[in-house]
Amino acid sequence: MSFEILLEKEPFEHFGTQALRGLIRLGDEEENFFAPISFWGRQEYVSSWYSSLCLGLERRQHSVLVTSMLDPDSANFLMVWVLYFVGESVHIQNNVVFLDYVVSGFNLDDVNSYVGAREVVNEDGDRISEWVVPLSEVLSFKENLKMEVDA
Repeated sequence: MSFEILLEKEPFEHFGTQALRGLIRLGDEEENFFAPISFWGRQEYVSSWYSSLCLGLERRQHSVLVTSMLDPDSANFLMVWVLYFVGESVHIQNNVVFLDYVVSGFNLDDVNSYVGAREVVNEDGDRISEWVVPLSEVLSFKENLKMEVDA
């Protein structure tokens, strides 16, 4: 099963905000998202993903990939994809980080700390939707990001 995130370079208007169209590919499945660029540009998204992956892999915990970054001083939440590292597999969940729950003040460099350990059921007892991809696919994606960050 493959894994990659693509982020277009040309912005367009999405609900009155300039955004970049994004796509996350999880094997045969694809999910679209829209990355607003009022606070972060394309390079900040890509750099953040790379940094988060490096830190998550180093700690062997998880990586938080922000796909909707707004000014944390005025935003209520961030949309993210969370990658949980489990042996040679990576479990991926779509999630929301509610900034009201960030007690110590939001730190862009520590986005991985705003998501806890992987859960498989929600508070209602329903199974949380997730995709599983090989770690090798995530490592390959990380190397592609590195080339883009270094360019």
